[in-house]
Amino acid sequence: MTVDHSPIASPCAGEESPESPRFSGLNLVWVGSVPLLVFMFLSWRHRFGLVDDAYIPMVYARNLMRGLGLVFRPGGGAVEGFTSPLWTAGLTLGEILCIPLPTLAWLGSVGAGMGLLFLSAKIVPLLYPTLSRKESHIGAGFAALLLASDFTYVGWSASGLETSAYALAQMGLLYSVIKPASPRTVALTLLILALLRPEGICLLLPCLGIIRWQGRSLRPVGMAIFYWLALPYAAFLVWRYTNFGYWLPNTFYAKHGFGGWPLLWRGAFYAYTFFLPRPVFILLGFIILTKDWKKSNSVPLGLFALTNLLIVILEGGDHFAMHRFLLPLLPFLALLTARGVLGMMAQAFASRPALTPSQQTAILAGFCLILTLGQHSRIAIYKNDDHYIFSKGVQWLANESAWAESWKRYWLWLKEKYPPDTLIAVTTA
Repeated sequence: MTVDHSPIASPCAGEESPESPRFSGLNLVWVGSVPLLVFMFLSWRHRFGLVDDAYIPMVYARNLMRGLGLVFRPGGGAVEGFTSPLWTAGLTLGEILCIPLPTLAWLGSVGAGMGLLFLSAKIVPLLYPTLSRKESHIGAGFAALLLASDFTYVGWSASGLETSAYALAQMGLLYSVIKPASPRTVALTLLILALLRPEGICLLLPCLGIIRWQGRSLRPVGMAIFYWLALPYAAFLVWRYTNFGYWLPNTFYAKHGFGGWPLLWRGAFYAYTFFLPRPVFILLGFIILTKDWKKSNSVPLGLFALTNLLIVILEGGDHFAMHRFLLPLLPFLALLTARGVLGMMAQAFASRPALTPSQQTAILAGFCLILTLGQHSRIAIYKNDDHYIFSKGVQWLANESAWAESWKRYWLWLKEKYPPDTLIAVTTA
């Protein structure tokens, strides 16, 4: 008996050449349709929606478009209480187009979440060009299904915050670096990331590392970064300092403030509680069984994942349930896990030559489905009682949406019952 020791022992060998698996639009819709339905069902089933923080940039956008300035309270001081300048600017379109701001925020976050789902599937043939067409379809479907059944992705994609748009921009950046796109496209994508969240500028480092790892010259990229990232971002920082008196948004100083080791410990514990109910990501270790992992784009994928993880640990995590800050990490881990599973199964099939390609495909697809269902059920029931509360279960995150909706109705009722100059004291705001 001979054993196939080729870089990837394809379950579908002989059907397509390694160079062929490029997704057409129809293929992409087919691969992404089931994950999209899962995402829509889980979002509806658990009634995920806007959280209270989503209304903060709406207030700024409304006041700005009404000529009251970029302030939270008309007549109050200029404080940058929003984290995402680009998301806040986008919400101003609601006032221009007469679209209710909560509706626009929800559509924006859900639309970005759906885009992330499809882009995560589309990038698979580009990441792993030696896969056959069927392997690419199974790997893309598995990665998208892992993402769509994860409640961190589902809940925060419906939250009305910039989180899913930030994750989508990161996947777009990885796509533009690997493809590769023009240096200007890479620089502009980095600028979008930096304006979506302050830490987005940190993605410049893995980008430069990947370009160097690819053996490409840094000179054209460096020039594009200077003109299309550094100059406009420097102008934005000067504007921020001139208007608000700080180089970073107020939320950074309120939540971070260079807290030292206690903050790092909190960030590490935040990451630990993220991985605890997700044992399926252990399977990404099997990527070493694919002897082409150094030649494929597993290294850039891992570098993006590691950068996200380190950023969140340094930030100390977040107070919300279900690990909002680690949503951008999920698609990278899902893609790596899918490749690890394909490599593991390829080795298993290599020792069983009696199996036909159709049987191998059916086994692989069934194995991926079982892993997805197991992952989904484990995350769904996860209710670790840590003292920071950010790893509570799905119901806690759903409650965040319910509270925000209840508070909104309560304050609308007060608005109807009392005159505009009424002052009301609150315990927390």
